[in-house]
Amino acid sequence: MEIAPAASNKDALRSMLFIYGSFVLAYCLQTTVHELGHYLAGWSVGAQGGTISLHPFLNSRVTFTSVPSVSAQVTIGLMGIIADLVLATTFTLLAWRRKIGLTLPLLMWGAIAFIGEGIGMLGNIAALPHSFDDVGQLMLIDISPRPLIPLSIAFVVAGLILMSMLMPISGVSPTSSFLKKLSAFFCGLPLYFGVAVLYLKVLHPQEVDFRDVRLKQFLIGVVLAALLAVGYKPMDRLLRRVIRTKEVSQPKRREITYAVGGAILAFVSLMVVHSAE
Repeated sequence: MEIAPAASNKDALRSMLFIYGSFVLAYCLQTTVHELGHYLAGWSVGAQGGTISLHPFLNSRVTFTSVPSVSAQVTIGLMGIIADLVLATTFTLLAWRRKIGLTLPLLMWGAIAFIGEGIGMLGNIAALPHSFDDVGQLMLIDISPRPLIPLSIAFVVAGLILMSMLMPISGVSPTSSFLKKLSAFFCGLPLYFGVAVLYLKVLHPQEVDFRDVRLKQFLIGVVLAALLAVGYKPMDRLLRRVIRTKEVSQPKRREITYAVGGAILAFVSLMVVHSAE
């Protein structure tokens, strides 16, 4: 049966809204867990004067007035990544058993945790020796993090594969038009950080330059969205040989409401927490 263009366009818009809402909710969750990992690690090793700053668009961070040792500092640096990946993987595995629209934000947390932490690790290594963030702090105990580069790339690839496996839940099929697939993948990381750059440009213009991490994440997101749109169909064909993939289903209204409502709640919560600091 031929689908009317108007109905097809409506389904595409519903998918895009569903994906963006799920991504925002998952990203806010990832940011919070990552920074809490740093904070709780500092508390466990006896660091003093800890403060945590969370914001959906600005750089979130944890700072301490004093850290008891260099090894404690390294532990604090690593635990943000470890906490995010461990919890995201755990909840993704639990949610994977159902793979329905209501679980998409949790499943997407797993995908963006691997993509985000992988890209973050590569960025930490590339910034050496000018800064020592997260895995870069291994240098403080004379351990080079450069052997982690293959692992970082593996994380990104795993996240991209998982992201493609989630698309059928949002109504995007491997056989959908290239434009629909590109639009769907663009509604994740590129759109989020595109909005972040506009937010900074309007409200914090002094923080925007060509080296800004959010602009880099936007550009990386555009490249990844294009790669996923091109590779979605052949990747799905390959995955079907080793795993049972989800059948395509259009998101229901209540699922879209849940995703968008959760995204708004998570976004506003981080903004309120930031303004109260």
